[in-house]
Amino acid sequence: MDIKIFLSKYKGQHIYYKPNPGNGGDALIAYGAYCLFKQLGLNYTIITEETDLNNKIVFYAGGGNLVKEYDYAANFINDNLNKFKEFILLPHTINSNDELIKKLGSNATLICREEVSFTYVHSLNPACNYYLMEDLAFSISINELKEKLKKNIIPIFFRLYILRMFRYQRQVLSPIFNIIFEKNLNVFRIDSEKTNISRPKNNLDLSLLILYDGNMADEKMVEQNVIDIFSIINKYENILTNRLHICIAGALLGKDVIFYPNSYYKNESIFLFSLKENFSNVQWCNNQTIVSLGSNYK
Repeated sequence: MDIKIFLSKYKGQHIYYKPNPGNGGDALIAYGAYCLFKQLGLNYTIITEETDLNNKIVFYAGGGNLVKEYDYAANFINDNLNKFKEFILLPHTINSNDELIKKLGSNATLICREEVSFTYVHSLNPACNYYLMEDLAFSISINELKEKLKKNIIPIFFRLYILRMFRYQRQVLSPIFNIIFEKNLNVFRIDSEKTNISRPKNNLDLSLLILYDGNMADEKMVEQNVIDIFSIINKYENILTNRLHICIAGALLGKDVIFYPNSYYKNESIFLFSLKENFSNVQWCNNQTIVSLGSNYK
């Protein structure tokens, strides 16, 4: 089912939306959700700690939080499960939550963003509703966003977050020179989903470096986060990354992308479901050696 068709069922109802905290990549997901809500004219409230969830229709943000690496989504669902009138998990990667999924009832809907997760939840609980839909970042209107990129002369990133490069990577000059002079952008993870790939000195883990609201609840800051990430990527011709949403941003902008695995199946599974057939500019590279790009790369 298309996500717009699914969400249209909630027109005229009041929904409560729980953002998924995270990094700059999660900002693309949150921005996609906010854009969809507004396009469809949905009436929504962003959930805070003070929000009463009793007998409410609750949407939990899309993302990759309901997996063994993280527990935020699972804790939120477990803590509030008996309160929901209806619970909808927006497109997510899901694993290692057997007990939680087995106790969900018919008022729960799990939307998976790739087939591995879909098979997993289907095998555990046929009573709840489940769908297979694309990651919400694919819902970003690239034409509208490009108009905003034209006005983004000096991204907030340059003004506020230069020191993050040294804090996270112990590198400042090489990445800055790369932004100014180079055509190839290296964005490889340095967090818990990193791999053994040997990162180049000019690596820019944009999803960590460009983050303005980690809670994804300030819609204006989420939008600026997305604009700044896209502004940086748009400068380059070629993107090499194992960051899912850097890959998606590059794909939407029409850049040539070489996409590498993260620490588990997520990247490859989403590549096969959403990218392989729809974006010929994205190439899967299933190894731990960064491809050397020459002037003839396409």
